Amino acid sequence: MSETDIFALMEALPGWSTDGSRLTRTFEFDNFVEAVDFVHKISKPADKAGHSPDITISSGLVTISLATYDMGEFTDKDIDLVEAIVNTYREGKN
Repeated sequence: MSETDIFALMEALPGWSTDGSRLTRTFEFDNFVEAVDFVHKISKPADKAGHSPDITISSGLVTISLATYDMGEFTDKDIDLVEAIVNTYREGKN
């Protein structure tokens, strides 16, 4: 992806950041149990997509980092999973 493509992508993905090869976001929850429940819920779309995001859980925080390892950068596969993750997060907050 070009720098212009990456900039446009970041505009379309509020809350996410990138180092150029990975997409990263931290989600906040009221407690550890809610954080773990969220990770459990996103494991299904990740598995369906054949994706293994890097996930860190710390108290009520979940940090997700995505990259398509065999490509060495993020791809449409990652963007699709980002959308599923964000939708899952929104559903849990409503």
